[in-house]
Amino acid sequence: MNLMPELLSVNFRSEAFYDDILTIYVGIDEITKLSVRMYYKILNQHDKVVALAETGLVFIDYNTKKIVRVPEKFTAC
Repeated sequence: MNLMPELLSVNFRSEAFYDDILTIYVGIDEITKLSVRMYYKILNQHDKVVALAETGLVFIDYNTKKIVRVPEKFTAC
């Protein structure tokens, strides 16, 4: 069983450069029986928002090529 993205959305708010120090905050917003929705906030060293992002993730059984339920040990966190 593996995680696979089903949704990716990025809203770029400002520039980031090679030598910038970035901080990435990650949070889980919603866990359903079949998917997990995560949000990301990326800040530069001046606390300016560089990007806001969201992903929807599903668990896939590679043998059957089907979406499976979110494992219980993942939802227990």
